[in-house]
Amino acid sequence: MTGETTERFWKNVRVGGPDECWLWTGGRQTNGYGKFYVDREVGQVLAHRWALEQHLGRPLLPGMESMHSCDTPACVRIEHLSEGTHRQNMAQSKERGRARGARYDQTHCIHGHELTVENTHLKPSRRTRSGYERCCRECNRAYLARRRASRKGLVSA
Repeated sequence: MTGETTERFWKNVRVGGPDECWLWTGGRQTNGYGKFYVDREVGQVLAHRWALEQHLGRPLLPGMESMHSCDTPACVRIEHLSEGTHRQNMAQSKERGRARGARYDQTHCIHGHELTVENTHLKPSRRTRSGYERCCRECNRAYLARRRASRKGLVSA
């Protein structure tokens, strides 16, 4: 990135004290995360993600997110940001009581299987605000087995 882009970015940051967040003062999404227009080629990006990528000197790895240790969506302070998976980000969110959603505190699926990290996966969904919903792996395996069995029955008939 050019020095001009970096300078433009930091003009939109209110630098706090030694232990405070550095808040994005530019445009924000409705969920509080800062948005920054880089250029025509790149377009608009999340401010905290751009700050972390500039610090790392590379784009975030595929499937990785910029995570806040401070729980402040508008914070762009490098010391408060780290690279992690969506699962890690959501686990951290739940741990700190920031998780939203009617079923986020649910501990078991409707069939009684425990919703542990190992037995849960996220699938894309238009029904949730986050765009994902938690699914029980055990129920999904049973569903797929029933589906395969029914299809085998149709093929041999």
